[in-house]
Amino acid sequence: MAKATDILKRWRDYIQPQEDFDEIVKVLEYYGFEIRPGKGSHWVVNHKDLDREKCKELGGRSEFTVPTIKGRKVIKVYVKRIQKYIDLLEK
Repeated sequence: MAKATDILKRWRDYIQPQEDFDEIVKVLEYYGFEIRPGKGSHWVVNHKDLDREKCKELGGRSEFTVPTIKGRKVIKVYVKRIQKYIDLLEK
């Protein structure tokens, strides 16, 4: 399996319509995000260094949900959202 930085670099070039949830988790954990189960096939993600003020451009939400398809895949729109949160951390 690829390293988290390689996965993120690939996403910056091209995001598949559905990405593997295992790769999503690897990237999120690498950047220090906490991931916990939500309802059904949803996962709740947050980061201790992100607060409402930092996340203002993303609607002020420091916690977000990542739904999965059968617990294995994540659609493109949520991968883009994850990229935006990682970009906020890197500022």
